[in-house]
This record gives sequence, structure tokens and C-alpha cells, in this order.
Amino acid sequence: CYDSKRKVIWMYGSQSDGGGGFSTGDMASYDAATDKFTLANSKGPPERAVSSGVGNTFAYDPIHDFLVMPRGHSTWIYKPAANAWEERKTPDGPGIQGQYLSLVYDAEAKRFVYPVNAGTGKTAKERPAETGPSSWKFLDGDKLYHEFVLETWTYAPEANKWAKLAVKAGAPQPSPR
Repeated sequence: CYDSKRKVIWMYGSQSDGGGGFSTGDMASYDAATDKFTLANSKGPPERAVSSGVGNTFAYDPIHDFLVMPRGHSTWIYKPAANAWEERKTPDGPGIQGQYLSLVYDAEAKRFVYPVNAGTGKTAKERPAETGPSSWKFLDGDKLYHEFVLETWTYAPEANKWAKLAVKAGAPQPSPR
């Protein structure tokens, strides 16, 4: 994510099923002006993500000068000025984490917005017809199709609170994909 104060792009050095990333599982910054990567060697980083079950989605908050990474019922804060991580317990937060999600900071509302692909708990042996704002995905481990819907969460860093936004009945929704 882009850090507007330092004018660098932050990357969390983990890896996915496709490999890549920094083997140390740490933050690194990229400065486009100098075309240089710098490993942070930060204090107290979260556990490396080595599968699609743990995500590395994060965004920068220019007001508080830190990055936020949702990790299930913990929210991790990286403070570049201190080069250190802080784990905040957020049991009210989305239990969802995964690869390839998006997180953005809304400076006007002073909160993060986190749309996620959430399982409903419904399963089927055959793929149901797509109707409405849900999607079905085959999970090989249990040989069933699972239903997913889009949920949008917000995080207020000062209050350390997550909230799930309610979609108005009948309002159009994008697919969870």
C-alpha cells in the first residue's frame, strides 16, 4: 500500500501458494524515486502467511501514520515511525481473512473499509444456480459447494472497533467475487 507521508509503497514479505515475497516475513518499502527496496526488520511482526487461509491485506492511515492489517479477530497495526507492530484484539471484527482482498482508508470518514467474501454456512453437493447476490465455490477438502456473500466491514482505529455494514433490502450488490 502507498504511504503518502514517506512516499513509499509498503509490502508485507510473506508468500502465497505461488511463492515469492521476502523469506523473512517482514515489511519492506519500495521507493520509486530511487528504485530501491528496503527491508524494515520490524519489531513484533505477525505470523507469516503461508497459505490462502491467512491474508496480508493492509492499508495506510495518513492521519495516525500507521498501517492496518486485519487478521481474523486480531487487527495488526504497523507503525513505520517506530518500525514496530502492535496486535489489537478485535473479537467484534470480521473472522474473515484471506489472500487477494482489498482494504482502503476513507480519510473523510476516518475509518477503513474492508469488503470480504464471507461464507454463509450453506453447502450443496451439486452447484446451485446463481440467484441473487451470492456465489458458490467448490471446496475440495470436503467435496461440497459452499455459498458466499459479500460483506462490507469498517474499522475505526481510535475506538479499535469493527462494524459490519447493513445492506438495505432490495439494494443492488456486487457479486462476492
